[in-house]
Order: sequence, then structure tokens, then C-alpha cells
Amino acid sequence: MPPTRNWKYWRKCEAPGHPKTLPSSQGAGNSSKIASELTISDGHHTHGKMKLRRKTLSIVGITIAGLTGILYATSSRILLGSLAKAEEQEATQVVKGVLNVFGQTADDFNSRFADWSAWDDTYAFIQNRNSEFIASNLIPEGLANIRVNIAVFVNTSGKIVYGTGLDSEKLKLTPVPEALKQHISLNDPLLQHPNAESSLAGILLLPSGPILITSRPILTTKSTGPIRGTLVFGRNLDAAGIAKLSRITRLPLIVHSVNEARLPADFQKAREKLSEKKPILVSPLSEESIAGYTLIRDIYDRPALLLRVDIPREIYRQGQISLLYLLVSVGLAGVGLVGCTLLLLEHLVLSRLSGLAKAVNCISSSQDLSVRLPVTGEDELSDLARTINGMLGAIAQAESEQLEEKARYRAVVEQATECIFLWDAQTKRLLEANTAFRNLLDYSLDAISQLTVYDIVAYSKDLVDSNIELMLADKKFRIGEVLYLRRDGSCVDVEVSANVISYGGREIICTVFRDITERKQAEAELRASEERYRLLFKNNPHPMWVYDLETLEFIAVNEAAIHHYGYTRDEFLNMTIADIRPPQKLPRLLENISQVDVGIDLADVWQHQTKNGTIIDVEITSYALLFDSRTAELVLAHDVTDRLQAEAELYKAKEAAEAASLAKSQFLANMSHELRTPLNAIIGYSEILQEDALDLGQDDFVIDLEKIHKAGNHLLGLINDILDLSKIEAGQTELDLETFDLSEVIQEVATTVKPLFLRNSNRLNVEYPDRIGDFHSDRMKLTQILFNLLSNAAKFTQQGTITLSVKRITKDENSYDSDWLIFNCADTGIGMNAEQVQKLFQPFTQADASTTRKYGGTGLGLAIAQKYSQMLGGEISVKSELGNGSTFTVKLPA
Repeated sequence: MPPTRNWKYWRKCEAPGHPKTLPSSQGAGNSSKIASELTISDGHHTHGKMKLRRKTLSIVGITIAGLTGILYATSSRILLGSLAKAEEQEATQVVKGVLNVFGQTADDFNSRFADWSAWDDTYAFIQNRNSEFIASNLIPEGLANIRVNIAVFVNTSGKIVYGTGLDSEKLKLTPVPEALKQHISLNDPLLQHPNAESSLAGILLLPSGPILITSRPILTTKSTGPIRGTLVFGRNLDAAGIAKLSRITRLPLIVHSVNEARLPADFQKAREKLSEKKPILVSPLSEESIAGYTLIRDIYDRPALLLRVDIPREIYRQGQISLLYLLVSVGLAGVGLVGCTLLLLEHLVLSRLSGLAKAVNCISSSQDLSVRLPVTGEDELSDLARTINGMLGAIAQAESEQLEEKARYRAVVEQATECIFLWDAQTKRLLEANTAFRNLLDYSLDAISQLTVYDIVAYSKDLVDSNIELMLADKKFRIGEVLYLRRDGSCVDVEVSANVISYGGREIICTVFRDITERKQAEAELRASEERYRLLFKNNPHPMWVYDLETLEFIAVNEAAIHHYGYTRDEFLNMTIADIRPPQKLPRLLENISQVDVGIDLADVWQHQTKNGTIIDVEITSYALLFDSRTAELVLAHDVTDRLQAEAELYKAKEAAEAASLAKSQFLANMSHELRTPLNAIIGYSEILQEDALDLGQDDFVIDLEKIHKAGNHLLGLINDILDLSKIEAGQTELDLETFDLSEVIQEVATTVKPLFLRNSNRLNVEYPDRIGDFHSDRMKLTQILFNLLSNAAKFTQQGTITLSVKRITKDENSYDSDWLIFNCADTGIGMNAEQVQKLFQPFTQADASTTRKYGGTGLGLAIAQKYSQMLGGEISVKSELGNGSTFTVKLPA
């Protein structure tokens, strides 16, 4: 019997008193290791010494790390708390120092202009407003030198004697800000100077920004009175001024107005927290710097500016370094402690456990249960060795008893044709499987113990678990059809029966199943076939029905039949197929039914009668079959009434059109012949009369006779065109093929059409290669094509250029295509739009009525050219743009 089963048995029979002595402070790891060695179910052994050493190291390491963490947290809390207070105090002092710098700057600004207020010139100017004082002292350059942006001289009545502003960038005087004028009042502290030593300096917040302002009484040079007014000087506290203060304090300074609409987030928080009780707020910005916030009040002792001072965190940085040294020291001490602890455990515990593990592994590998473990000492480890020896004896006795039972069980299971396997209801792991199971699902014997029920069932884990819980709750025998998975991932349909049994103190499920793949496939094919026929019958757009061949009764009809014939389904099912046939057609119907055999029967067109009495023509396709155990026939009816009527009407129209075309051709041929004879006489007599008139010297008659002669020739040409077209349409035109020199034909056509070009002052260009070669075709018809194209171009072009180009396209010698001749006739005439091009080659049709009136013609020339091109095996095409001329291309096989 395999050792796996032995270890499991030992676990079941384990004496309850023995394990309780193992989880002590020294033996907890040993107990886990010995148990794992004895309960291995897959045959693999893990070295207990290494595992216990890892556990010990983990426990000691976690303990040391915890103590280190507590020590570090406590120390850092105390130290960082002290550092934070010290840092805050330092930052507070720095901010106060910066405020002192602001105050000192205001005092310096105030003192700088003491000689201006105590000056006889100023004292006189406030009284007489001397323009020379302004010209010499209050010019832009002078104000820029003393770095003043506002200068206001106010008398004792509170009126501004003179005031100006200065744009420092443009060096230009500007008006005094209106916001500052609102402060020029006798009741304003800015003008209140009770004595000669009185002065006021500080910040004043204007809409344009903060300014540094000073106000001093106007006195004589000896600083005596009486006071004649007040001198107010202001300097913009802009970015440059703040930068200068930053250089003085050697710290970054950021200033914002308290009334600023879009304050940065940190300034908003500082503004909310600052108060008279807490005039300075300290807040860390990062690991590198800390910020101190405070309010700078204006000359009215109201908050005007928010100041932020960025201070390096030297104290915090030193504290972090100290904490790091402390952490390293504690860590090194912990590592030393772990090393000492492991050395002691190795000597006192781990080496002895290693000996026990090696002895157990030796017994397991040899599978000799007569071998016993060595017992030394009188401690928990020696007790464990004695317990293992006792269990080895019990296992040996139990194994011999189970061998016989297992042999009987396996003989029955292995010979079964049904697939049988056992699996644990808790772990869902397979325990046993017979040969039929392994063959069907393609698993080896070794792979069975690695499988769970989830590996072989083709359903979700939640669904499998719910079915298992239901089966365990009912404790009933269950049977059903499910999908199992083979090793390669393919599915197999099986019929499963399962029952819960007790096996070794556990709930084990015994499952028996058989392969029903072939049965399921047959059922699926049958259902699919039935579904296809049902869908085809139900959804077919043509009427379909099934009728009994014996009774001729309708058995089933589809929706198309109900809609087409006008009967309801119930009416159809109470009728026979004879009810939809005209009475005179019944003998033929009965004869056709008697000849029905299994297979498809394609009958002729039948006539059916709808519910309203309408006779329709239908094309019938029928198929004999068994329907509900009855000999029946499936019929597909295709209504061809409209098609037959359309075919009859089309045939009549074709006959009429052919007769009309023949009559037209005969009429045109006869009329052309009858008209040509008198026209020839008119032309001949007009030529004779012209010669007589010239001989008699009657020149006036010559002009009229020439008109008669031209009109006759023109009419004769039209009649010839009509006759040619009628011959083409009647199929009476024949080709006279010959080989001729193509260049000669081109020159002949160019010479013939030359008078037409002179008529509209056009120029003709003829382009073709010197060796264009011979052409085997109908010479007269080619000449007619080119003449028609050139005469058409000359007619619709005024004082332009017409180009006739010819080229030969020679194919590769390996190509099956023949050579082609390409004739291009391009003009610069009136051109055509797309609609006119569409009807260009229609006989008796021109572009539009205005074209016919202006240029004349019957519209036959291009139609004849197209017909001749097609007769010669080629084609003619046109490209044209209205107002930009046209290009006609004739392509003929060479």
C-alpha cells in the first residue's frame, strides 16, 4: 500500500494527548515540521530543518522589527515633536525679524524725506505754488532719483496744492490715484500732525497695489512753524521692492493683498487662521522648507498684506539625520540578536529535529515499516520519537488488513464499463478513478490525484458548489446529463449519477457516468433539422403547405399562404387542395397526384383560385414525405401571374417595335430615293443657270443661284445621312474591308474639310507619326467618321484651333490583345455640360434647341460616326467642359 495512505491513517488514529505537548515555545515549529513530514499526500518530502529555520527567523525578525519600529516611532515622535516646536519658534523669530525689516524700511523711507518737509522752498511753495519749484524739483528725473512714485503737497485746509504720480518704467508723470485722494482729508490720520515732530509712515493699500507712504508736516528749514501743510510721498511696493527686501533678509518673501480675489490656497488658509492672538502662522511646505505667514497692517492699523517667508528646515534636516542614525543602530543590534538566537536554536533544537526528519524520510523512502526511530534524551523531542515509533507499528498492522480489502474493491471498479471516481466533498479533490474514467477523459493514473472536480466539469465554480451543497443537504441519489472536460479541453456529454458515502470519516461523493456523446449528437442533429424545416416553412415568403395524399386535406400551411389566398388557418385546415383549383383543372390534378413518388416533383404552371375568386398562375414545386405518420406532400407555390402577364405584354411590344422599325426603314429608304432625283435636277440646273448668268453678265442672278446650289447640296447631304442611318438600323450596311495607307486617308479628310474651317476662321492641326503604317478596315466608313467629327468641330468653333491626332498603340508580343489606333479630335469651341453629353449620340438630337437654331444640323453626324465605329469593332467617347471645348476619341482595332 502506498505510504500516502499510511500517513493519513496515522493522522486519524493519532493519540490526542501527544500533539498537545508540541506547540510550546520551543516545539511549535518542530510540531508543524513533523506533522508535515508525516502527512504528505503527494509523496514529496520537505526538509523540516530548513522550514523550521525560516519560521524561527521570521518570528525573531518580526519581533525585532516590531521592537525597532516601536522604538523608532516613539523616538521620532518625541524628537520630531521637540524639533517641530523649535522649528516653529525659529520660524516665528525669523518672521518677526522680517517684520522689523519692513518697519525699518518704512522708517528709513520716512526719514529720507525729512529735509523735503522742513525746507524753506517747500514752505514757500505751499503758499505761493511757485512754478520754478516744480520745474526744478518735481520733474520725472528728480522723482525717479529719489525713488518716489507719488508726491502730494496739501495745505492746512486739506486741499491739494500740487500732486503728481510717476510711471517709473516710462519715466512719465501721471495723475494722483483717485483712491489716494480719498485719504486727503483733515479727518484722515494722514494729514493729522499735532506738532512739528509728528510724522506717519507705513503701508497703504490702493487698488493698483500696496505703496510705502510717508506723511510729514511742512516746516521751515529750521523745523519751526507754524505748520503750513502736509507733504505726502509714496513708493510702489512692487515685485522689485519685495525682491530688495528678500535680498536684505536673505530669505524668499512672497506678498499678496488680503483683498486679492484669487489668493493661492495656502494664503487663503493662512488668512483664515491668523488673528490678533495668533499673529504668526508656521506651516511646512516640503521636506526642504517651512513657511511663516503674518499680516502686515497699514497706516490705519488694518490688515493690508499677507506675507509669507520661506525658511530652510535646517533643524528638521538635522533631526531626520539623527533619527536615521538611531534606526541604523537599533537595526544592527537587532541583527546581532537574531544571529545569536539562531545559533542557540541550531544547537539545542534544530539539529535534533534534523536527525528525526532524516530518520522519518529514510523510513518513507524505503517503505519499511519495521524500522524505528532512535530515541535519545528525556525531553519533548524524545517523546515525539517514541510516539512516531508506536504509530509506525499501528500503521503496519492496518496496512496488511486494508491490502486485501483494496484488492477486492479495485477488481470490481477497474472491470466496470461505466466511469467511476471518488472525490472529497470538502476539498473537491479526486481520490480514485477507474480505467474507464482515465480512458474517456485521457488522464494518466498519476494525474488523477492532482485533479479537482472543477477540472473535469465544464461549468462555473459557483454553479458546481451550489449543486454540491444541494446534494450534501438532501443526502439523495442524483442523476442528470452534464458536460465533462477532457485533458485537451474538449467537452464530452455524459449521463451522471452521484451519491454521498462515508469514507474514512469524511463525506465522499461516488460518481458514476457514461458517455452519451453519440446520443446527444443524434438528438441535436434531429432538432436542428426539424428547426431548419420549421423556419423554412414558417418564414418562407412564398406560400407553402402540406396535404395528405390520401384525403387531399391540408395538414399545415404557412403565413404566406394565408396572406396570399385569403383563407384563415382554420379554413385552410378544413379544406382540400381541390378547393383551391378551378373545377376544369381537377382531372389534371388527380392525374398528377397519382404519379407522386418520393423525391422532388417539378410540375408545370398551375392555376389556383383565391378566396375572392381570383384566378392566379402559380409555379408548383412539391416533395413527398411522411408527416405525423401520414403520407403527405410538401408544396411550394410561386405566384407567376404578374410575370406571365409582363412577358406577354413585352412580347407584343417587341413585335410592334420591330414592325414599326421595319416600316420606318422602308419609308426612309423610299423617300430618300424619291427626294434624291428632283434634288439632283435642281442642283444640275442651278449650275447651268450660273454659267449662263455669268456669260450674260447678270451677276445679281449668280449670287441667288449659288444659294440655291448650296441649299440643294445641303439637303442632299441630309438625305444621304438619313439613308445611311436607316440602312444601319435595318442591318443592310455591309463592310468593305481593305488594306490602305492610313496617312493618305488622313490627308484626304484634312483637304476635304478645309473649306469648312475657313468659313469660321478656324485652324486645323494634324498630328500623326511619319510611319503610321497601313490600316485594314473599311476606308469609306473611316473617312466618314473623321469627316463627321471634324465638320462637327468646325461648326461649333469660332476662330479657334481643331487638332486631329492619330497614334498606334502596340501591345507586347506576349500579350493576347491586338494593336489599336487612337483618333483624337480636340477643339476649342463652345463645349458641353454633362447633361448635353448624355444625349450627344442620339439620332436627330443636338445639345439643345438654341444650338440647333444657331448652328443648324439634324444631329445625325455623330450618331452615324458612333454606329460606324461600333461596326468596325471599336468605340467612340467624348470629354467636354462647357466653354472649354470638346475632345472626341475613336478607338479602332488595327
